[in-house]
Amino acid sequence: MGNKTQIRLGYLGPSNYVKPGLFNVGEIGSAVSIAIEDVNNNPNLLPNHELTFIYNDSQCNDKIGLQMIEWQRRSLDVHAFIGPACSAVCEVGGLLASNWKLPIISYVSTSSVMSNHAKYDTFARTMAPLSLAVNGLLKVMDHFGWGRLGILRDFGEKRVIWGLLQSTLADKLDNPLNNYTLSQLLSVDLVTGTDSEIDGWLNQLRQKSR
Repeated sequence: MGNKTQIRLGYLGPSNYVKPGLFNVGEIGSAVSIAIEDVNNNPNLLPNHELTFIYNDSQCNDKIGLQMIEWQRRSLDVHAFIGPACSAVCEVGGLLASNWKLPIISYVSTSSVMSNHAKYDTFARTMAPLSLAVNGLLKVMDHFGWGRLGILRDFGEKRVIWGLLQSTLADKLDNPLNNYTLSQLLSVDLVTGTDSEIDGWLNQLRQKSR
């Protein structure tokens, strides 16, 4: 790439998610590679610069993720971070990135904690916090005139995000000014559940919701 200035990105995400669609590196990592290649091949984007990235497995574990962020910064002198995928790692990693004055951009984190822009002043995300997601869901229900709501909660791999979403929804439903009814709540493991089991859960919800 000649004399181009290199911009090093640290990419963090889990490699141990066994089911497609759960933001593991096998899927998201390919998108990162394609995006970086597109930017580097476009002379109108970041001229005289070259993007590179290094990946480390955060395992969606705050302690391990923190170690990986620290290593990427100290050993590779990265200029920005992509990820981490999980809110638990974002909350601790975002503080480090803020202290270093480095950008950190998550593609999954929905924690409302990260909305504190004074505390996480270098953090950005491409996914809305749970509170906004709930409001959007209720707007969709209003639009279609749906009054009954069914919740399929995933507790697989001890992930807490759907429990938080459930509690946020419950708070909204308890408001007497809202005309919604929680018709059914199913707590399941979507990570290990078979396709036929998932179809059964969805059909069970469909019969009592809307």
